[in-house]
Amino acid sequence: MNRRAATSGRTMRKALVHHRKGVAAAGVVVAVSATWIFLGTSRPKTTVTAENVSQNLRACLVTGPTGAQDAPLVQGSWDGLQEAASHSKVNAQRFSVPDVKPDVALPYINGAVQQKCKVIITVGPSILAATESAAAANPRQRFAIVGSTSTRTGVTTVAATDGSTAKAAVSRLVSGLVSAH
Repeated sequence: MNRRAATSGRTMRKALVHHRKGVAAAGVVVAVSATWIFLGTSRPKTTVTAENVSQNLRACLVTGPTGAQDAPLVQGSWDGLQEAASHSKVNAQRFSVPDVKPDVALPYINGAVQQKCKVIITVGPSILAATESAAAANPRQRFAIVGSTSTRTGVTTVAATDGSTAKAAVSRLVSGLVSAH
């Protein structure tokens, strides 16, 4: 091997070593910067608290398609249910029924029974027949109907004429059940 070839080989090795050192130094700078950014900056510590909600009272709202007449009652009932849930140990659920005909609505109401809802609240005169059928088939289940009147045992009539009275009445009903629970 001639001298010139040996010299150029050494030069190449030196250049390669310097290149690797430069890449390694850049990697160290990136790692230190990332560590400083993610760990060095002070962030408020958050505490995560797990709560067991399985013992909460479950209250369910079953509604049909809302027309102009019962839309305020439906919204007010849902708002009242959520208000009760925000102030006490209540799990609020809402089931929407595609049609209020008893043969269509009844499986949805029975589904709420299977979900172990402590009270099932329905809204409006159009879903009354399905509510009363479900109450007859499930005598141990508590039902309430907003904006309609029922004489069926197990169905509580919740007097409401608009959204705000529905909200207040449903909130009172559910809060009273929580106290008794």
